[in-house]
Amino acid sequence: MEKRTNEIGALGEKKAAEYLRKNKYIIHTLNYRCPYGEIDIVAEKDGVIAFVEVKTRSGVKFGKPAEFVDGKKQARIYSASQLYVYNNDIDLQPRFDVVEVYKGKLDDLSDATVNHIINAFQFDN
Repeated sequence: MEKRTNEIGALGEKKAAEYLRKNKYIIHTLNYRCPYGEIDIVAEKDGVIAFVEVKTRSGVKFGKPAEFVDGKKQARIYSASQLYVYNNDIDLQPRFDVVEVYKGKLDDLSDATVNHIINAFQFDN
């Protein structure tokens, strides 16, 4: 079951990256990993660096995908983003997005729908 979930998740991230490229984002990194955690996609558009969490689900029976990006997950993404900015000398406005990918009937997600939530959460320092 976990392997299947991981495969669907990877396909969802691929679908999200395609969506972002189609919407004129420049993808910097996919699956950035560091001691603080992982950021699914780091992308840039219009002077903003977007740290994107991707959630893939088949429906909303148990809640919207974005609802699974809880405070603990947000904190890990924020910490990882700080390290990414530092290590890559980024001088862009940061933003935290969530891309919800809703799985259709096809296992390759070619019929999936995408909902991009811009500025899904914030951190103030």
